Amino acid sequence: MNTTVVNAAKKITDKVTWVGKVDWELELFHGHEYSVRKGSSYNSYLVRDEKIALIDTVWSPPYDQEFVTNLKR
Repeated sequence: MNTTVVNAAKKITDKVTWVGKVDWELELFHGHEYSVRKGSSYNSYLVRDEKIALIDTVWSPPYDQEFVTNLKR
């Protein structure tokens, strides 16, 4: 299994940056109801315009510190 975890912020447009995380090791999402055999992503977007908005966040813990690091980039 690929255990690479993507945790770098990715610029989508001049005003929108993806600050989420890809977790290849995740197998269960919301308990046994949703199994994800190939991992999942925690999508989070930082929008910088007239106001700043953070859309969704990353699962915490264990990824809270990496999420804050992405926000600082």
